[in-house]
Amino acid sequence: MTSTVLSLIVVTWDGKSEPFQYIVNDGSGDSSSVAALDFLLFDYSGKSQLPPDMKFDSSFISHKTECKGQVFNRVYEHVKDSNYKYISIFDDDIEISISKINKLLSISQKNNLSSFQASLSHDSSYSLEFTKNVKNELFRVVDWVEVMMPFYDFEMFITAGRFYQYSISSYGFDQFVMPLMQKILNKGPAAVIDAVTARHNRPITSHMSIFSNGKTALQERNPLRKKCIKFLVDEYPHLVGTVWFYKTMAPLNSLARFWLTYLAFPWHQIIRLFKRPKQKSMNI
Repeated sequence: MTSTVLSLIVVTWDGKSEPFQYIVNDGSGDSSSVAALDFLLFDYSGKSQLPPDMKFDSSFISHKTECKGQVFNRVYEHVKDSNYKYISIFDDDIEISISKINKLLSISQKNNLSSFQASLSHDSSYSLEFTKNVKNELFRVVDWVEVMMPFYDFEMFITAGRFYQYSISSYGFDQFVMPLMQKILNKGPAAVIDAVTARHNRPITSHMSIFSNGKTALQERNPLRKKCIKFLVDEYPHLVGTVWFYKTMAPLNSLARFWLTYLAFPWHQIIRLFKRPKQKSMNI
């Protein structure tokens, strides 16, 4: 891996179709949005012994995985000693062009974004309404971006590496782990960039799978959330009980089970109020 500061685009591959089949090589785009890119092709079938013919100069990994959480973990091991500005891990059915990728990176750097994604075209398969394109917007600040085609600040991605082993599906990396990294590393906001659209081609099916650990993707999410909370309690106890803590770890617009956690919110605020150090009076 190169030691210069580039952005890394990881594209997953089934080991049999055309590699990078949905990445359109239309040139770098406008000179103001040109970014240096490295590519990594990830064969999640684990069947390819040698790199296939590719339209991009790319490094290559062949490693059998069940779902995207294991892809994150293997990519982390591969790049943890590298030096990048951003890293993105694309599902193999994301349709986007090189000029659009460069535009995403240009907007993100100008606005100090820590994680971001292109908005989804309205003919895409989607699971989250906020990821769909909104006309006449440059970007929208959001709480988190989806793991379908995320871009992450590289330091965030590497610091989050301790969590990747705990999820086969990756459910919870986006909603809990990355906002946690954003907070403790004091990074900029997350955003959906509406100035760029991508298309997600296949229906989303990962939530219906039962993995080798006997869990579904949804069943993996809450244990990962609990590991994030334990990490905060152990390493950043001053953040526990804050407004950010409840917004991130017990969002009211998420699953109903988080309402029980949220019942502690007013009591936490009272406790924190009384724990604040008193200001010493000054004799003048």
